[in-house]
Amino acid sequence: LLAHTKSTGAWNIAHNQVQTQIMHMLHNIGSTDIKKEDNEWDTRTEAQGNAQRRKPDIVATLPTSSDNIVIEIGGSWKEIGKAGSTQPGQAENEVEERKTKDYERALEVQREARRSEEQQKARRTGQEMETHLEPTDTLHVAGYECTGAMGKEFKNLIGTCARESRVH
Repeated sequence: LLAHTKSTGAWNIAHNQVQTQIMHMLHNIGSTDIKKEDNEWDTRTEAQGNAQRRKPDIVATLPTSSDNIVIEIGGSWKEIGKAGSTQPGQAENEVEERKTKDYERALEVQREARRSEEQQKARRTGQEMETHLEPTDTLHVAGYECTGAMGKEFKNLIGTCARESRVH
């Protein structure tokens, strides 16, 4: 019923349910620092494009690797055969691509800030700076569509959680 309803309320209910289930999954695998809609994640200043700040749906630290992950959830309500979507499994991948692009600048600013912090630390300690710095956070976009299909990044997120799980 909700999948075919075009109301904002139904859209929010579906989004919030997906968000809740992902948070449960992260908790159940032993993730820490799980935050819902973290207002402080995107630290860009006005000069860096503050007007385009991102507030991820979920931020967490994975249990095994201690990697930080950022999860953005996106649903598509396109009906098959309308709005350019031709088959199940297409619309949610389009949502994932769009949302990934939306986060590119915020992730780049994070890398720049981390590089600057590492340079300052190297100067203070007299040690060499790491030449290759991994992104501080890894983005996972959990795209789904009204047909129930999940995007490839959503499936990758579930695979990541399975690999990170302390309980196999």
